[in-house]
Amino acid sequence: MSMKTNKLRGFFTVIFLLAGLNACNGDGSTGSPAADDKQDPVVTKNIILMITDGASDGTWDIASYWTQGEPLNKTAPYNKLPTRLAMSTFALWQRHSPVSCDKKKVQEDGYVAELAWDTHPANQAPPGDGSAGSSAYFRPFEGYNYLNRNYTDSAAAATAMATGEKTYLGAIGVDYCGQPLTNLVSIAKQKEWATGVVTSVPFNHATPAGFAAHNTLRSNYQQIAHEMLTSGKLDVVMGAGHPHYTNDNQVRNAAAYTYISQADFERLRSGNFVAQNNQKPWLLIEDKNDFEMLAADIASDIANEQPIMGLVQVGSTLQARRACSKSSTVAFTCPFNSNVPTLSTLAKGALNALSRNENGMFVMIEGGAVDWAAHDNNLSALIEEQVDFNQTVATVVEWVERNSNWQETVLIVTSDHGNAFVLGEDSAQIPFAQVTNPGAQNMPSVKFFSNNHTNELVRVYAKGKASSKFEQYLTGTDFNFPENYNHTGASGQFIDNTAIFHLVEGIIMQQQ
Repeated sequence: MSMKTNKLRGFFTVIFLLAGLNACNGDGSTGSPAADDKQDPVVTKNIILMITDGASDGTWDIASYWTQGEPLNKTAPYNKLPTRLAMSTFALWQRHSPVSCDKKKVQEDGYVAELAWDTHPANQAPPGDGSAGSSAYFRPFEGYNYLNRNYTDSAAAATAMATGEKTYLGAIGVDYCGQPLTNLVSIAKQKEWATGVVTSVPFNHATPAGFAAHNTLRSNYQQIAHEMLTSGKLDVVMGAGHPHYTNDNQVRNAAAYTYISQADFERLRSGNFVAQNNQKPWLLIEDKNDFEMLAADIASDIANEQPIMGLVQVGSTLQARRACSKSSTVAFTCPFNSNVPTLSTLAKGALNALSRNENGMFVMIEGGAVDWAAHDNNLSALIEEQVDFNQTVATVVEWVERNSNWQETVLIVTSDHGNAFVLGEDSAQIPFAQVTNPGAQNMPSVKFFSNNHTNELVRVYAKGKASSKFEQYLTGTDFNFPENYNHTGASGQFIDNTAIFHLVEGIIMQQQ
């Protein structure tokens, strides 16, 4: 279903002009100090959580080096995000399926800073040179080996952030024995907030699913999609996973219903798919032009208050799985899918749609294909995907400052776990040697010490009045983290990923 030209453009223009009058003034305050003193405190009512999936620490800087020739924390928009912390990501344990509820829940995995930074020579370092494509990875130091054990997956990590509960690997919104947990989307919806999930990978992949569904196995894609579309808990869903298109935005010879069942897809296309407790059906948008209209806020269907299902016309990723990407050795030389919207476009469209709810909104926006490129040890794709995520963060910051303010909106930017353990070219000889800055538009020299997830601490950035509440969830300090991982401006204090849930839940529940 294609959208029509907006007949209510003038109405929305007025709304956003009025919102612009309340935009932040430097520190996020509005109006004169005297006026603010006489007004009720502004309540945080918009929460935007952004996750770059699978970003080992080196991934942040290689993308920034490419675009601006500077470390990330010196560049916009990250230099505008004052809260800089670290976060532990470990799961409950290394099981991949639920156990009996009679079994005692015991936290087995964890993060120990002294072990993470252990520079003693590894006792049994496997062969290999740490380069992309190695069948084995040479990890010369004990700390490298420690960080490549007992890692989480995206399902358990998303569940921890969305529900506040550690669980087994592969769990989607369920506890260690497979029982459903209450997630942030449900809590926000109970407060009559608008809710959404946006991703650059399939709309029901592990991270968005962990925030919006419940299943004992992350690969039950059709079941997860059905819950997301029928539960009535989501107002916006956007991502890949279109059954009729390949990863190169080409029409398939035969449909592939991997991520959504044929019955559910046909119901969407019919325009008659109504979720629980909803009065209006899902609006399915597919064309790049429709996403761009939504991002430009000139889509009349926004006024109809329909939930929006944005199913991009690609198979599994917006760009990372296009055919030429696998063989490309220099970022941005493999031609992009030209008829596919960017993650920035999806994010801006989602914010425009969700912000029509005056009560508030909660949205999770994921750069999911960073993880896919990291699994492949594909340096060029890794840079492209992290650059795309960084540009999306910039788009979101701009949207907040134009349409809201930092008193009523909080932005949290983080990763769910590391992947590929990206370090500098000298890191096989010098422990934790950082990637050397090659200058803008030049490919860096790196070593990968894994093609899988890691148990590294990950970065956390935040902005907004409510971000100060992170202080009450600090669980430790890793003094080596900021220097070894180039996270300037951070002290090494870290939270656990379950703190994301507790912080966001606290903000939502304070609303009246």
